[in-house]
Amino acid sequence: MPVKAKFNLDDLFGKIYRLYEEEMKPAVIEAVRQACLETVANAKSLDTYKDRTGNLRSSIGFAIYDGGEKVNGYFQAEPVPEGAVREVYSYKTKEGMKTGSREVKTGGDGEEGVKSGQELADGIAGGFPDGIVAVIVAGMDYALWVESNGLDVITGSCLGLKSLLEENLRNIGEAYKNG
Repeated sequence: MPVKAKFNLDDLFGKIYRLYEEEMKPAVIEAVRQACLETVANAKSLDTYKDRTGNLRSSIGFAIYDGGEKVNGYFQAEPVPEGAVREVYSYKTKEGMKTGSREVKTGGDGEEGVKSGQELADGIAGGFPDGIVAVIVAGMDYALWVESNGLDVITGSCLGLKSLLEENLRNIGEAYKNG
């Protein structure tokens, strides 16, 4: 689910970005990186779903590209210890509601999630040949299904991204204006 910033750097920096673009670009990329790191940390800390294999949380991360080249990114495996949990479920039959339970194995190193997340983020961000692009993803193919069942994987955390980014960029603009 893309989040598109509805501001441009000149508005935040008062036209100085165009004048000092090459000098400011590393600071801008760092500001974007910091906003992405905080957003990803918030998403990974959510306790709205059970990540049995570690892959879903591990697939949450970001990639930053500048001019079509990757300049930064972050994905980290979130392993889950091996074990088992008892899952209780309900289902409807002709005779009415029935319940049951089953043992579900847990555990995994999360590496599949890291790989999925990186491939998705790189595939999206790499498609933008101009400017600075940041893409935050939950890269497992079932992330949207989990969210569609009312469990927040990444969406809630991304809602604060714009304000984080604007604050970080505004601080850079002030630093350049003052000196």
